[in-house]
Amino acid sequence: MNSPYRLEVTLWVRGPLITSGGGNSLRGLDRMFNRSSTGELVLQGSHIKGKLREALKDLPGHGLQLDAWFGRPSGDGSYSPNRGDLIFDDFHLEPDEARKPECKSVRISIDPQTGTGREHQLFATEMQFPSGALTVWKGSIRFWEATHSAANRISEELNLGLKWMNTIGGIKGIGHGRLEKVSTKLEACKNLPTWSGITSGVRKFQLQIELDDDLFIGGVVNSTNYLESQLV
Repeated sequence: MNSPYRLEVTLWVRGPLITSGGGNSLRGLDRMFNRSSTGELVLQGSHIKGKLREALKDLPGHGLQLDAWFGRPSGDGSYSPNRGDLIFDDFHLEPDEARKPECKSVRISIDPQTGTGREHQLFATEMQFPSGALTVWKGSIRFWEATHSAANRISEELNLGLKWMNTIGGIKGIGHGRLEKVSTKLEACKNLPTWSGITSGVRKFQLQIELDDDLFIGGVVNSTNYLESQLV
């Protein structure tokens, strides 16, 4: 029987750093740092997942495992992806890290003929961390395996891929989000409770579910990217 494992991951990322979400920006800003529902700065688990997959693609011998670990996109005419075995949590900033709130970086393209800014070329980005600041982010990758040795092999492969990553976040072409260091630790999670006391002939029983992440109940809206959870 498979058992749950958690790979605790710590990333040291050199500022400046920006990973933007899909929410509305503040007045005067074109790009904001992604935030959780409680307002905390986060590196999305989906972003780390994509970066890690690309890193492992560059390394020999991982091609056959990528689809099983990370999943495959939906086929033509389908909105049901083939999900992977790895579950990526969001990465949160260590609380003692120094930040530089309410600061922004402005980029502008100048028209050489007029000497003024080009139309639609003034871009303001939120800067939560000053240039050169070292930020520490912690998150986890969860999966199930039959034996500890098998889980340890997966941990080693993921650790190698994480160390192969060079940058995190957006605007990497001008030096944002340089990954300085990676640390991982594999932990065996507590076994899930087993069923007991259910005998044959029982038609119903009480079920209680405890969630460790957000829950979304709803269908895919084809005409827009906005999804709203159903009321149950």
